[in-house]
Amino acid sequence: MLRKFTSENDPIEIIHPGGSQFLYYGNSSLITKIKYYPLALIAILGLFGGLVYTYFRTSKMSAESKLWAGMAKETAHQIGTPLSSLLGWIEIMKLDNVDEQTVSEIGKDVSRLQTIADRFSKNRL
Repeated sequence: MLRKFTSENDPIEIIHPGGSQFLYYGNSSLITKIKYYPLALIAILGLFGGLVYTYFRTSKMSAESKLWAGMAKETAHQIGTPLSSLLGWIEIMKLDNVDEQTVSEIGKDVSRLQTIADRFSKNRL
């Protein structure tokens, strides 16, 4: 115990009329435990801060994702209006005996645009 106490604290010299003596003492178990509490507190605060940061970052990313999905749906809706009129024009071109290859190519392009607009309008989170 003497070695342990010496390593923890310097002894106190007590001088009295009969001579001098040394008082050796050590840290109590409570003091030993308390010196680690600031480290535990810092770790807990760091963990809490990390969780709050992750929550807000995820919340922001979710809001951005919803915004992009809404914009995609609105774009698909706005593209759909002229596409329906283009389909009508294709039918008019067929009735006016326009070159079949030209009408077919325009029909393919309109069909591709219609597919893209459908994919955007069905976009889900």
